[in-house]
Amino acid sequence: MGKTRAQHRKDYRERKKKNDKEFLKKKRERTKHYKLPIGDLSEEKRRELREININWKRISREKLRRINTQETEEKEDRPRSSEAETNEDKADSSQATQQSSKWRLTVKLDFKPRQWSQKRSKALRTTSRRILKKNLKRN
Repeated sequence: MGKTRAQHRKDYRERKKKNDKEFLKKKRERTKHYKLPIGDLSEEKRRELREININWKRISREKLRRINTQETEEKEDRPRSSEAETNEDKADSSQATQQSSKWRLTVKLDFKPRQWSQKRSKALRTTSRRILKKNLKRN
């Protein structure tokens, strides 16, 4: 069986460590600046790092806003069933929209699926059906 890419890279690094002492020195130099506290950097480097971080945060916030607005637009575009609404409901909803046209509150409730409990309940259903079938056959 062949090796995965991660295994190939791991073997390559092990070979380099054994054969090439310069490899370890370069690796240490490469990773050294990652672990420096910001207090040890010069004022100019601190400013650059902070600007980079501010830009990344701004970009990620904009992405989240775009995603959230798209989700709300998709939900609003879905048509409601006209059979379920009666004339009274239409009158009530029109009054409510007139009153709430100034203020709009959108609440997003993020419910994660309960996968394990659903699987358990499905297993229970199937076993209870089997038991019922066996009991019916005996009677």
